[in-house]
Amino acid sequence: MRMPLTPTTRLDIALLTLRLGLLVDFFVHGSQKLFGAFGGGGVAGTGAFLASIGANPGPLWAVVVGLVEFGGAICVGVGLLTRFAAAAVALDMFTAIALYNWPHGFFAETATGGWEINMLIIAMCVALVLAGPGAYSLDRVVVRVRQNQRAASLAS
Repeated sequence: MRMPLTPTTRLDIALLTLRLGLLVDFFVHGSQKLFGAFGGGGVAGTGAFLASIGANPGPLWAVVVGLVEFGGAICVGVGLLTRFAAAAVALDMFTAIALYNWPHGFFAETATGGWEINMLIIAMCVALVLAGPGAYSLDRVVVRVRQNQRAASLAS
């Protein structure tokens, strides 16, 4: 069966789907850490947890992690500074594995949570770092505006 869309359009839709999935996940997790939304601990609760696993000062790292996740979610979702934001989220997940998840094993279904989901998120982020955000992104709009400005300045 032949797909009605071009391969490039299918890739752009796939990248958009990937970005939107990360947006939902990290918007919620970042909101938990920064604002206490969705049953999260806010900066105080997240800071206490982070301090308990050796990330001191806990409140400072709670803000940093919350901003990476919340801000990274928005940037990845709308496709703005996508490669940078995806790399930051991947580093956030790598740090989570190193500080907490690794000793709990691979499977996320365990009571303490393994590193399985973190690894999938890292893979998603690496794919975005390598492929870029695709056509349906603000990064693409910025590139087009810059190209038009450059063309206009060369023409004058």
